[in-house]
Amino acid sequence: LSDVLPDICEQGFFALLNQVYTAGKEYHNADCKTQLMVDGQLQTKYFDFSFKPLIDAQGTIYGVVNTAVETTERTLFAQQLQQVNQELSALNEEFQAANEELLATNEELHSMHNQRDSLHRGLAAREERLRFAMNAARVGTWDLDIQNNLVSWDDRCKELYGFSKNDIVPYAEVLRYMHPDDAPEVNEAVQYALTPASDGFYDVEFRTIGAEDGKLRWLYCSGKAFFDEHGKAYRFSGIAQDITEQKQQEEALHLAHLKLKEKEEQLTTAKEAAQLGLFDWDLVNKVYKWDARFRQLYGMPEQDSFDDSQAAFKHLHPDDVPRIKAAVLLSQTYGKSDGVYDIEYRILPFSGNPERWVRAIGKTLFDSDGTPVRFIGSVLDITEQKRQDQRRIDFIGIVSHELRSPLTSLNGYLQMLQLHAAKKDDQFTGNIAAKARRQSDRMAGMITGFLDVARAGEGKIQIQSKPFDIAELIKAAEEESLATITSHKVIYHPVEHVMINADQDKIEQVLINFINNAVKYSPQATTINVSAVQQDQHIRVCVKDEGMGIAAKDLPYVFDRFYRVDGEHLKTVKGFGIGLYLCREIIERHGGRLGVDSVVGEGSNFWFEIPVAN
Repeated sequence: LSDVLPDICEQGFFALLNQVYTAGKEYHNADCKTQLMVDGQLQTKYFDFSFKPLIDAQGTIYGVVNTAVETTERTLFAQQLQQVNQELSALNEEFQAANEELLATNEELHSMHNQRDSLHRGLAAREERLRFAMNAARVGTWDLDIQNNLVSWDDRCKELYGFSKNDIVPYAEVLRYMHPDDAPEVNEAVQYALTPASDGFYDVEFRTIGAEDGKLRWLYCSGKAFFDEHGKAYRFSGIAQDITEQKQQEEALHLAHLKLKEKEEQLTTAKEAAQLGLFDWDLVNKVYKWDARFRQLYGMPEQDSFDDSQAAFKHLHPDDVPRIKAAVLLSQTYGKSDGVYDIEYRILPFSGNPERWVRAIGKTLFDSDGTPVRFIGSVLDITEQKRQDQRRIDFIGIVSHELRSPLTSLNGYLQMLQLHAAKKDDQFTGNIAAKARRQSDRMAGMITGFLDVARAGEGKIQIQSKPFDIAELIKAAEEESLATITSHKVIYHPVEHVMINADQDKIEQVLINFINNAVKYSPQATTINVSAVQQDQHIRVCVKDEGMGIAAKDLPYVFDRFYRVDGEHLKTVKGFGIGLYLCREIIERHGGRLGVDSVVGEGSNFWFEIPVAN
């Protein structure tokens, strides 16, 4: 402003403006004399002006509105009129001079009328600019004739109330089309605004039902009542604005908050029912929170949060801590594990409580730059499940050991029977003995599998690694499947010669298990595809079938020990739920990984990856 009107800088206006903005008190001045540059010349002008602070709902001054009306002509006229009065006084002494002065006054009065007409034209131009601004803002104007109780409005305001005609309507007619729940409040606000105690201000939000279009709208109305010298309101005017979209957004936000609250309550209920403990790590601000159930499981003190991420680790079994920290670090490494954290470990005894087993499942959240910002998850007490698994393993181990001795003797008797049948050329007995030996070998394989489960639970599966060609392993599996599988079409895709360093028998066991499962869980005459492809420093082996598929809820657990997918269509499928568990143990012991991609009704794709040889 000072750049535009540098000639008023030294006249004190900016000091007044700053004072109003700082102190928040209005300032008014009438017929203020001001020196302004007009057409390159410094001229004297007079103004009625006021500075009024603009204050928001929190009481903060955010601006100053300046209202100014030029009164130069009026002031000059008043000065001139004063001069005329002085001259008229002089006319009492000189009649001739008075007549001349009177003529001059009449001429000046004529000039003043011309200037007044010019002022009216300027006022009309300002009103037109204001009307243009209100149209651009889609604001309607209304005016209440209080004496006749009639409302007049512009086209935009009629549109907001749903009227297409009638420029002037009774005030009661306007109230009739307001929402019945809002009409009393609006009428009360209007009546209060018409009392001097309100200073005439009116500000309200309400709903209307369009008089002719029947459309429900939310309106915001703001107005001002004007009073005569007796304090009686004679006019009430203001603006109206459509805030329907804003109200709809507020309603949508409110519903979203309600749904969020409902989800939180459901989560809380599920958490309490499952006895889950929750943790939430703010990795940016280094604030680590555990809920009451988590602290109960870990024997941690009753505190809401800690500033040390290691607070929980001191309660864990020392043999498990390195593995847990590695899993946490992996989940917080962007692009490595998709942020997923899933691990089982032990908690040390405390306060007379025995050692506990828990399963922790979590996820790391990353920002757009791949920086970990939050680590959240839950823990579940699986101590009893571990005990049951251990009892199963102990039972399997004992039974397997006890069965091996009589089975070995039975195999010896069957061999002797085959030899005797061969000498006597007794084909019938020889065939029976051969079939019995195949069943005995099958039972020996089952016993070996049970023993492997027991060894896996104790971490004692023996891995005897040596270099071999993956193409040879696939070829051996192909020859075996062609000899034993007649119900399905097994397609082996070409495999490159890639050397790996692993236990060939164990890797072949995994592959054969995948193929046998594909046969077991897919309809006859369907196709099974087997492939092996090198990806970077790993070889990826896939077995894809066209079977019944696996539901999404079962996918995370198919490699767990003793886990079997439930379903009517699986009741006739035999199994103990140990085959895929052993596959997982074997592949993980080789530093690899395995998984399954499946869609119900379309089939499954089981795969594993192991490193190639250096």
